[in-house]
Amino acid sequence: MGTCFFMRKVLFFLFVIISNSLFSQIDPPPPPSVDTSEGNVFEKVDVEATYPGGESAWRKYLEKNLRAEIATENGAPAGTYTVNVRFVVDKEGNISDVRALTSHGYGIEDEAVRAIKKGPRWSPGNQNGRAVNSYHTQPITFVVTEE
Repeated sequence: MGTCFFMRKVLFFLFVIISNSLFSQIDPPPPPSVDTSEGNVFEKVDVEATYPGGESAWRKYLEKNLRAEIATENGAPAGTYTVNVRFVVDKEGNISDVRALTSHGYGIEDEAVRAIKKGPRWSPGNQNGRAVNSYHTQPITFVVTEE
């Protein structure tokens, strides 16, 4: 057998973002809210919204619910693709306004949005001791390699 076959392999890595400021160059966010009216969404809060069980539980949730092979199924060439997804965690911990800030294609943005939308409630962010609506940005990196 002199023919060598290449097999594409997909890995994905999850990076929990601590500061939304890293993504200000990707998509300029709306100005931070200054009061706690019903409709405001805070860019920065005293206490960030959190997934039940913390960052490691969030990572496990994403690993279990993301279809990492989606990139190769849709013909992505070898490379690293980081999808940035931004969403709102409201005062009750519900997730809404989930949208990808990147557009690599190959179905990876849709897959990241899908997995985040189907997740459970979070603990809401806090500002001045009150639960508030706040933004969260989640990068998810898919690495497609050829073996």
